[in-house]
Amino acid sequence: MPLSAILDVGLADIETYSLSERELSNHLVSDRFVSLPFRSDRPFDFIKFEHFLRHQLSENIFRAKGILWFQGQDQRYIFQLAGKRLSLSPDAQTRPTQNQLVIIGHQLNPLQLHQQLSNCLTNQTAALALL
Repeated sequence: MPLSAILDVGLADIETYSLSERELSNHLVSDRFVSLPFRSDRPFDFIKFEHFLRHQLSENIFRAKGILWFQGQDQRYIFQLAGKRLSLSPDAQTRPTQNQLVIIGHQLNPLQLHQQLSNCLTNQTAALALL
């Protein structure tokens, strides 16, 4: 279904408010939006990851999603964060061997976020987890 069918109430021409790809790209750069990918072949410690979410997560992060692996768990989890709302749902389709996460926000410090997420990891590697 086209976006105009969902949002249009007939009060304005949708083309009036459309941004070109160039305008959109310039807007994202000028507003300092950052997309930070994070991957690890070590599982997260659930307590440390929860602490990160509750006490260290920047207010400038407005979206995050990924597939997470926690120590001691035989399944992976689908993680979704939108604003202050988050969900963590089990996904038993494949055996976990890696964390994959993307964080999107405004004026973020990528090095600090990477370090904070790395601090949530255990010392267990994927190879050891499969034994």
